[in-house]
Amino acid sequence: MASSVSSPRYDIDRVMTSRSNDAPFVRCLDKIMDLEDKIHAEVTKLMALKEQIREVIDEVTDTDERMVLRYRYIHNLTWEQIGDELHADRTTVYRWHNSAVNHVKLPENPIQI
Repeated sequence: MASSVSSPRYDIDRVMTSRSNDAPFVRCLDKIMDLEDKIHAEVTKLMALKEQIREVIDEVTDTDERMVLRYRYIHNLTWEQIGDELHADRTTVYRWHNSAVNHVKLPENPIQI
């Protein structure tokens, strides 16, 4: 076997691929840029949603109800913190919130997340 020459095998398909001439970090940079684009789109959508929430809250006529909604959904305060800000107990804050939710008019095309 050492002195014989074997014939080429034609049943095996060989695929020639060319190596990328790009630096190794280019692929990572592409991924980073794609993620940055995705994050930017999400941030833009969330900013539009927050603006829509502000508009809905501003349409509530009662000042106490509007402030409860603003503190809860814009400033993300707890019920206790809202009570401290408005100098009211928790049950009053809950009552104002429930009343405000009943007075809210939803927009025609709400932003979906």
